[in-house]
Amino acid sequence: DFDEGDEIPDGLCAMSAANGGGCTLRAAMMEANRTPEADVINLPASTAASPIWVRRLRQPGVPGYPYQELNEPEGDIDITGSVTIRGSNPSDPAATIVSGRGRGEGFDPAAFDRIFQISPNFGPNSSAPIEVVIEGVTFANGRSEVENWGGGAILVYSQASFGPSSAPPKLTLRNVVFRDNYSAVSGGALSNYGGTVDIDNVIFEG
Repeated sequence: DFDEGDEIPDGLCAMSAANGGGCTLRAAMMEANRTPEADVINLPASTAASPIWVRRLRQPGVPGYPYQELNEPEGDIDITGSVTIRGSNPSDPAATIVSGRGRGEGFDPAAFDRIFQISPNFGPNSSAPIEVVIEGVTFANGRSEVENWGGGAILVYSQASFGPSSAPPKLTLRNVVFRDNYSAVSGGALSNYGGTVDIDNVIFEG
């Protein structure tokens, strides 16, 4: 049930010792974002009853709140570098479930966030191309309430408005299911602003 970020940027995926020091999806992605090369994250098997959670609420006071923000420890999981995220069985999305909070939990809607945001980082690395491959995963119960760009489960966003050096990200989805995701704006499951999305055997449900 943990969705804690990486405690120390040291090349080791580990949340705090107080929570057991294990490697969460968020912690793994935080470490991957810091490497110049493309990384691979292999996810374990999980079920709808016991999914891989992405459920951190966005926090007031963070720059950009309640709209787009790049705050790795909270809200959606930010992908700012090239990575392959692979389910336990890359050909079977039912074998690995990644779940957001869904709707109706009683929190301020502005605090909810999607599962992944794929966009160049701010600063000197913004010109580096991002290529993301996701295969063999079901994304369920993502929720985006207030951001202008939508994407209940995944947002692909090019920061071209921040300058011509920004490289448009590319997302490839293979053997992926989107189930019961929601956006109050657009793209209940997936939203793409200025990037490229290629899909192969992708199912949208709910």
